[in-house]
This record gives sequence, structure tokens and C-alpha cells, in this order.
Amino acid sequence: MKIQVTGEQPVDEIQVNGGTPSRVIEVAAGLVSSVNGQTGGVTGLATIAQATEAAETATDAGIEAHVADDDPHGDRAYATTTFLAKAGGTVTGDLAVDDTLDALGVTDWVNVRRHGAIGAVTDEQPEIQAAIDATPLGGIVYLEARIYRTAAPLRVPPAVSLMGSHGSGEVQPGAADPLTCIKPLATFEGDAVIEVLDQDLGDYSVASAHQRIERLTIDGSDVPPETEVDGIRMTGQIQGPIIRDVCLRSMTGGGINTGYNFAAPPGPQAPFCVRMERVTIMWPAGTGVALNNSTDSTLIDVYVLGGGSFGWYIAGAGNSTLVACRAEWCGLDGYRITVGNGNIRMIGCSTDRNNGHGIAVDGDAGSTLNMVGCTLTRDGRNYGGGGGDKAGLNIEDANCHVIADGLLIHTGADDDGVTGPQTPQYGVRMDTSAYLSLASGMVGGVTAAIQDAGGNTTLLRGASLKEAAGPSTAVVLDPAAFTRTTGAYSAISTDVRIATVGKGLKVAEGTNGKLNRATLVAGTVTVANTSVTATSEIFAFCQTPGGTPGFLRVSARTPGTSFTILSSSNTDTSVVAWHIVDPA
Repeated sequence: MKIQVTGEQPVDEIQVNGGTPSRVIEVAAGLVSSVNGQTGGVTGLATIAQATEAAETATDAGIEAHVADDDPHGDRAYATTTFLAKAGGTVTGDLAVDDTLDALGVTDWVNVRRHGAIGAVTDEQPEIQAAIDATPLGGIVYLEARIYRTAAPLRVPPAVSLMGSHGSGEVQPGAADPLTCIKPLATFEGDAVIEVLDQDLGDYSVASAHQRIERLTIDGSDVPPETEVDGIRMTGQIQGPIIRDVCLRSMTGGGINTGYNFAAPPGPQAPFCVRMERVTIMWPAGTGVALNNSTDSTLIDVYVLGGGSFGWYIAGAGNSTLVACRAEWCGLDGYRITVGNGNIRMIGCSTDRNNGHGIAVDGDAGSTLNMVGCTLTRDGRNYGGGGGDKAGLNIEDANCHVIADGLLIHTGADDDGVTGPQTPQYGVRMDTSAYLSLASGMVGGVTAAIQDAGGNTTLLRGASLKEAAGPSTAVVLDPAAFTRTTGAYSAISTDVRIATVGKGLKVAEGTNGKLNRATLVAGTVTVANTSVTATSEIFAFCQTPGGTPGFLRVSARTPGTSFTILSSSNTDTSVVAWHIVDPA
């Protein structure tokens, strides 16, 4: 077989004895069609044999490099320095870097790698911030699946999305580090890993609004404990920021914090219309979520685990809604809520094994906390001591209204069911407060289900509320109940009490009713009434004297038809009142 290069003198021949006649393979000299998927000129291949050997070596090396390294397609630096150098050649021609999106006219999706952030072990905050700053309004800054180290805050401007490849969720203590995240260095300096500022503080030309932080994990485990760093901090008048599919782990400060710009005109301003969805905050040294006057906000499936302070701190976030949010194993109260500037709704929210109260509430008159379907479990652990007047729901010094429907409060010990104290001491505790309505549910406490600590104005227990006392291993249900059976409501094992002077029982008067009046004629009257029974107790009283009044009695009855009232005086023409009471 003979290989001949057209246009050049052959540089080598291989003679084959016997077999079929020689075949000639012609290769045009000059440009080859493709190297590493790109067109360009290749020089420096001295002989066919050398080229063959170099190509085999380069193929093996290229495969190994492709598996071990980043994807080289379209990367001129990789092709020039890593692949072709091993093959004995060089690249000539145009191999632009990452121009595909640009060629398509896409300029609002910016990969941080284009600005030099590759997931190095050193500070890449300048490179990531450069990518953020290069992103137009409405654009997306994308972080590939790497671990990015930072030594200063990343600042997200108005209408820009900071998006990662994946936001992790709940893990157990001691779990491996996340595979992709922003991980501040031990030398980090600043208030938060990610900052969002208002127009004044950020010196923006437009109002600060609609920043998005999505699909990210932030891991603060390398920051020294004495350096307090929040995961995300939003400060000043920022409208409609969104945090979605985000996980924050081991922050030395708080998880997500909203703060005031006290210098803003006409007065202190805070973020509002905040949206959070599918957010996990694990083991922050401070408060998990702090909403300071963040009105009109909606938070769905936001979970705080193992916070060193409050799980949630909410102050003045009127007209806000929390759905399926959780606070578990926190150092203080699960939720610390000051109700003001409107109403707050909690739907399907829960607590578990917080050291303080599960939910602690105070607030201003005219505002309401409305809780629907919430579950509070084993709170008031009190650092292993239990007791301490801790409660699943604590209302103290509150001028606001608190309404709870479908409320479940359970007692219990630690996760093994044995160690740790049985808590909470009280299911619900109310002290010096204006209004609490427990419409329905199951409320339990080790000492008592409900404690009225005094100084309260209104504490209402609904007809469908069941109360229990004792530890989870020996719950005693209060037999008292107010139930409805066919045609009647029943008070079981309890009295019906009218506790306010001047109030009483009111019964409608009318035909066939239980209360009405009749006029005696010659000392007697027969009252037609279909509600009278053979066992009815009928009471008759003189309402307006007439004639010669006498003593009154019921002289006859026909069940389902009538009864007769008779006076001892046959000249009695008084107006008499009668009342029918049937035995239970």
C-alpha cells in the first residue's frame, strides 16, 4: 500500500509484498476540515508516521482530558494549549470564545465563567460581581454547578436575577458539603453573602425592585463564628424581591434578613411585597427569617431548622401570608410575631421542639393574626429543662386579635420519645391580652391545655375545641364538649355559663314556641301548642294583673296539641306568661 499526498513529494513509502494490488490514498495538502470540532490550519506534522503516532497519543490524552476537565468545545485556549500541543500542531483561524448566544442576539443571559469565575479556591467575588454588573435590566446571571468562594458581598441590582444550577434542601447535621454553592471564605468581610439594596443605598438610576435569587445554595461553614454574616440581606425600600429554591447553611449571622434604610425620605423604609418559595435555612447562628415591616409579603414552604435565635422574627408585616412554613429546634421562639400595620395569615404552618414558645404573639389594636390549620409540637423545650411557662401558642401583652381555627398542639419528648422533657407546659397561654378565639382543634399541654394567666379581656373556646392535659405518654382528654346532634346542641360534662352581668338567655316568642303569653278568661285559658310533650315542664307567671288575680297552675295537657292554665280565681283576667322547658 502506498500513501501519496497530492501536490507534494511523498515523504515515506510502505512496500507490501503479495496480496492485492497497492491502493493509493490521496490527501490534499493544506487545511484540514476540522480539529476538535473547529476549522483551522494545522502545521508541524513532520511525517505520516509521526502524525499517526501523535494522533493516537493525542486521542488518548484528549479523551482523558475531556472526562476530567471542563467541556472544551468552542474553547480556543483549551484547543490550543491542551489538545493540539500534544498532537504536535497549532491552531490558526478564528475560534471565538462563547459566542453562540451573542451570535443569536442573546445578551441578557450572562454566564459568570465568561468573566473568569470558574469555581476556584480563591476569592471570585470580583469576577461574579463583574458578571452581575454586566447584566442588563431583566437579565439573568448564571452560576454553573461549581463551588464559588467569595470574600465580600455580591450585590444584586434592580430587575436582575442571580440564578444557580441547583438549590439544595434539608440535610442531616454532619452531611457532606454541597456540591455546588456560594461559599464565603474565612476572610469574608461584609454584612451578608448576598446584598440587595434600595435605590438610595445602591445609587441606582431606577427604583430598586424585582431582584430574583433562585436555585442557589449558600454555605457559611468556613466563616469564623465571631464574624456575623447573614446569608441574604435586603435593606431599604425594595419592592417585590423574589427568593426561590434557595438553601442557606451554617450562616454565622441570620439566614434571610430585611432591614430599614433609616435615612430614606420621608422616613425609615424596608423591603415590601417580598416573595419566598421553597427556601431552606439550616443552623443559622442568628434568626432564620427576619421580616421588619415587610408588608404585603407571601412566603410559601420556607423552613428554618436549628436557628440559634428565633426561627422567625416578624414585626409589622401587615397583609402578609405564610403558607406551609416551619420552625424547628430553634434557640428561642419558633415564631416571634408582632402584629401591626394590618393582618397576618398563617395557613398550615408548623413548629417543633423549639426552646421557647412555638408561636409568641403581641401586637397593636386593630390588627389580627389569623391561624388556620397550624400544628405546634413539643415546643418549650427550654434547653432541656421544660416548664418555664412555655406554651405552644403564647399571647402576651397583645392588643391585637388572635383567631385560631383547626389548631393542633401536641406534647412530647425528644425524637426518641424518651429523652428530654415532656413539653410544652401549656398548650395555649394568654396573659394581659385583648382577644383570643380558639375556634376548633385539639390543644394539649403537660400542665394544662389552656392557661388564663389573668388580665385578659376575651378568651373564647369554640364548640369544636378539644382540650387535653398531660405528657404524650398519658394524655387525659377533657370530657367537656359542646356538640350538635340531630336537632339540638349539647353541652357534655360542662355547664352553660353566662358570665357577664346584664346578659342572659333569650328565647323567641311565637305560636308553637317555648315562650309566649296568653290572657285568662274567667280564670282559665287553653293554649294551642304543638311543641308541648308529656314530660314538658310548663311554668306560668302573671305578667299583667287583671280582675282578681289568683294562683296559677297547669291543669291539663294534650301532647302535641295544647295545655291549659287555670287560676284559683274564676274572675282572674290577667295576662300570663308561660315557658316550656323539656328535660335533656
